[in-house]
Amino acid sequence: MPLVTSVLALVFGFVGALGAVSFFADEIKGEQGSTGIQGAPGQPGVRGTDGGRGSQGERGRRGKKGKAAPKLPSYDLGTINCAGTGYEVVTDATVVKRELRLSKEVICISR
Repeated sequence: MPLVTSVLALVFGFVGALGAVSFFADEIKGEQGSTGIQGAPGQPGVRGTDGGRGSQGERGRRGKKGKAAPKLPSYDLGTINCAGTGYEVVTDATVVKRELRLSKEVICISR
């Protein structure tokens, strides 16, 4: 068999050698001899057990203190007895015969 592989390698080059080895793979493969070359891997072993839980690590540094939220102003909204500033706002919109009609109302904003 090595003779056929060598002839194919000479005639067809690297591709021929590769083809010959793959074609005659079953015939080339034999029992492991006493050459010291590592043999085929054996059956997988029994699965081991996991180790125990380790000891707890050191505690980390404390974080920065939080900041107080800024005081936001509060506003009162209304329409009667306006003590602040009055604004005219759109409260409703309708379309009648391709015409847009807006309903407006005055609201009061005071601090």
